[in-house]
Amino acid sequence: SWFIPSMASAGGMQADEAPEDIVLTDHVMGIAFHPSSNMIAASTVDGVVELVQYSLEGNIRQASSKHHTDSCRALTFNQDGNILYTASADASIAAFDIGSGRPGAQLTN
Repeated sequence: SWFIPSMASAGGMQADEAPEDIVLTDHVMGIAFHPSSNMIAASTVDGVVELVQYSLEGNIRQASSKHHTDSCRALTFNQDGNILYTASADASIAAFDIGSGRPGAQLTN
């Protein structure tokens, strides 16, 4: 397992001031923070993209998708935060619809 440490784990805050660590099942290749809500997107070496809502009350996995066949190397939210763009070593890029929790358009080489 790999994890994204909370500020408490990293030594930046008291444990009761920061959300729990976010645990993923493989090597993390990229991280993006939602522009207006407490949501993080993380991509892994096996191509999985996870969306996690974080708070002091606990983390909630909003969506998980394996829409790439190889390592997902880059991801970023659009300015409004309703689309997550991802890019993979499989030479594809995708637009992930945050509202539906499903991959949208995908371009492959």
